[in-house]
Amino acid sequence: NAILSLDRELGYVSNATINNNNLISYNSSAIITGLECCENNSNAIVSLDKKLGYVSNATIQNDKQISWNSNAILQLNNRITNNSNAIITHDRELGYISNATIFNNKQISWNSSAILNLEVGALDQKITNNSNAILSLNLKLNYVSSATIENDFQISWNSSAIIQLNNRITNNSNAILNINDNISYISSATINNNNLISYNSSAIITGINNNSNAILSLDRELGYVSNATVENNTQISWNSSAILINNKNIHYNSQAILTSLNTTGLQAQIDANKLGIRYNSNAILTNLNNQQDTILTQGPITTDITLRDSIFVHTNQRIFIDGNVTIDGNGAVIIFSNPNHSQFVVSKGKTVTLKNIQFLRINQKTFDLRFALRFDNTKPTKYAIDDSHIIIGENVLFGLSENITMSQGLIEITNNTNNETQIFSLKGIEGQKQFRIAPTEQYSDALSKADNGLSWLQRKSGIVSKLASIYSDRFTQNGTVPVLLKCNDNTLGLQSINLSGFEHVSKSDSANYQGTISLFGNSDIDIGDESFTEFEKNKNIQESYNMIFVIQNIGNNLRLLKDDIKFTGKLQFADFGENELCIDSAISEPITPKLGSNDPLRLISQVNFGTDFVQLKSTYGLAKLIFNDKAIRINNDNNGFNIYENSYIYGKTIEVSGSPISNAYNPTSLGNQPILDIEKLIGMDDINNKPIKSNYFLYFDDKNLELKTAVNLTYEKELNNILNN
Repeated sequence: NAILSLDRELGYVSNATINNNNLISYNSSAIITGLECCENNSNAIVSLDKKLGYVSNATIQNDKQISWNSNAILQLNNRITNNSNAIITHDRELGYISNATIFNNKQISWNSSAILNLEVGALDQKITNNSNAILSLNLKLNYVSSATIENDFQISWNSSAIIQLNNRITNNSNAILNINDNISYISSATINNNNLISYNSSAIITGINNNSNAILSLDRELGYVSNATVENNTQISWNSSAILINNKNIHYNSQAILTSLNTTGLQAQIDANKLGIRYNSNAILTNLNNQQDTILTQGPITTDITLRDSIFVHTNQRIFIDGNVTIDGNGAVIIFSNPNHSQFVVSKGKTVTLKNIQFLRINQKTFDLRFALRFDNTKPTKYAIDDSHIIIGENVLFGLSENITMSQGLIEITNNTNNETQIFSLKGIEGQKQFRIAPTEQYSDALSKADNGLSWLQRKSGIVSKLASIYSDRFTQNGTVPVLLKCNDNTLGLQSINLSGFEHVSKSDSANYQGTISLFGNSDIDIGDESFTEFEKNKNIQESYNMIFVIQNIGNNLRLLKDDIKFTGKLQFADFGENELCIDSAISEPITPKLGSNDPLRLISQVNFGTDFVQLKSTYGLAKLIFNDKAIRINNDNNGFNIYENSYIYGKTIEVSGSPISNAYNPTSLGNQPILDIEKLIGMDDINNKPIKSNYFLYFDDKNLELKTAVNLTYEKELNNILNN
């Protein structure tokens, strides 16, 4: 822009350079000195008088020490040189000239804008509402934007405007105005232009109400303001937006905490200011006397905690469990942030119970479940393990932001407060994520020694301990595989999750409920322990899994990593909607039937279904079972594969042995009959080449034998709500 000291009688001239000073050259903008009537101009650089109002981006009263500025310098001094815009003085009688260089001094050339010297008689009240004008106005200039006003001598190198405002300058945006002494750590602000403040380009405004994106030192009536900084305290640091009335317990907030100034006490201030703060965006309207993040992160947790708010755990914070405690979130969400170190630590030998809470943005480093093996002469094994546990209570969800591996500790799902079965949800955020369970050799060795005195190496080699197992519920497959996740009679619900290390998950049945793994869509389970071959060699044990699977929605897969795996338990499908499970073989080793096999020459993969395992039906929806292998053999125990109404089977070549598929469809039911979309369905010799049989009366018996799962209980409650409403 331009810096001008104008004369009297210049009018209606645009883009002119007038009465250059010897030192002014190559300047591109304009400076205009106007009359008392010159008001309401925008984008002007003005040397104002006492009553200037509504001016933004202004530099006022330029001092001698201002040089080399890219915007504007007012009230020129002999020492102002080398400015990139214009420093111009004018002659008296220039008028009606555009794009002209007038009374050009030898050193003034090639200027593209205008320097106008206005006269009262020439312009009078006609010079109003001009844009891109640079005016040195009289007493009553209002509504001027982008003005340079009364520049202080200590202001230099600023790209925007520095303004020392009087009382009438209010409601301006992007202005730097008379700030309180206690404002610190504010970006984009120049405050009373302290020697330490430089290179700031935005605004701090005093006395402005109803502005957005302003940094304000407010009085009593703050309302409808978003992203504001009010009464900044020296204790406020590392905040990306604004914090108002800072308290020692308020740190690291990314948006705004707004309070009233009329009351004492943080909570009282917030309560008093609730009505005024309504409808603000990115604001935190409520706060506790003890901040939730402080409660969780200020030190080791040794007592129970009940939360009232959701919490963001910042990168330099962590939750450290050092007692047997319960954290009841009351529906709160805990968001983790640091991928480089753990943020939820459970000390060795301690247990934390979680209720009514969600953990989001879980990454590989989030959890640190610690353990220690120690000598204990009071134990038969002479060893004791101080393990860390996470107990999953009611309404708990873990959201994974990346693939994670659990290598030690124990996660255990328990019933809710009404002693009812429940669902623990694992969910992949922004696409499928892998939850891998793979205990380390060190942890497996510690658990093995504490259990029966054998080292992990001895246990793997097939040595049998003479001591009774102390932690029998921590091993499966006849004591050969450590358990790190216990469902008990509850449900592990997977959505957009690839569960690897399935063999380290256990379940149990109670009088009324069954432990379950539910696939809620876009979820895979890898079945087959990579190390189990070593046990097979030593004990000739078949790899078998007793698990209840419940399938809901589409995109679900069981991936068979080993040949000849056996499933006991049940495979069930949801009663509503389209529910799909694909079974695929992903076997990397050659097909080698076990000794004593009925078909030692078998060359295709085989899967084994125990009695009543497959229950292919959906009461009100569709149950789909898909075999994607080019060829697969299904070896059934008695009634191991049962199909009912609303069922669908797809396959290419399916061989059936052991026991035929049982068609238990009831023609009198309201559902559709089963659909077999199979290219080749072959019955082997041991079942007289009959791959399927009709036996619909089993339908009634099966219904009576079923135990409920957490998913069944959820369906019943939802159905009752629909019927009752």
